[in-house]
Amino acid sequence: MILAFFVGIIAGFIASIPVAGPVAVLVLRNALEGKWRDAFMIAGGSAAAESISAALAFVGVAALTQRFPLVVSVSHVFSAIALLGVGIYLVRKRVTRASEQRAGKSNPHKILLGFSLTAFNPTLIVSWATVITTLHANSLVPSRALDAVPFAIGVLGGILGWFWVFVSLVRHFRDRFRESTMTRLVHVLGWALVIGGIAMGIKTAIVLSHAA
Repeated sequence: MILAFFVGIIAGFIASIPVAGPVAVLVLRNALEGKWRDAFMIAGGSAAAESISAALAFVGVAALTQRFPLVVSVSHVFSAIALLGVGIYLVRKRVTRASEQRAGKSNPHKILLGFSLTAFNPTLIVSWATVITTLHANSLVPSRALDAVPFAIGVLGGILGWFWVFVSLVRHFRDRFRESTMTRLVHVLGWALVIGGIAMGIKTAIVLSHAA
């Protein structure tokens, strides 16, 4: 169980490094504005949802998505909508450095936002199933279902650990950039999410049309 916990920490940390998804970009935007608590709440909600996906993958739930491919297609529809929604939101917003008083206030609903953006993506279970299969193949983690709990807790800790490092880096370097530069960065990432959402939507529509 201890081994599963520590392997989960490493896996969660590494899996969170790519700053490509809507959660990571939202965390970045809030961090750039000095809203540290909101950034951590979004990250925490997402980490909780992803750790659940990791636990389900560990006990073999991913096999269900292979038996029912329509579930994956439907999840892609939700993912495409999420990418478009978050992308459009970011493109329309301007990054401003919040005052310490304003930055200190937090919105508890950010936890739900981070959780929902990740929870409505069942394909994460498939992704974690691939990771877990690789770990099993290399005898890096036990295959007992009981180890799913410590593994998931480790994943939660690893994800939170990465976002703590990420937000700390943004906090350290953000004062070196002008607000206009930070705004352009967020807008570019927002457009990337919009394009990704459109591409995913088109691909899903093609798959569903062939399945019909």
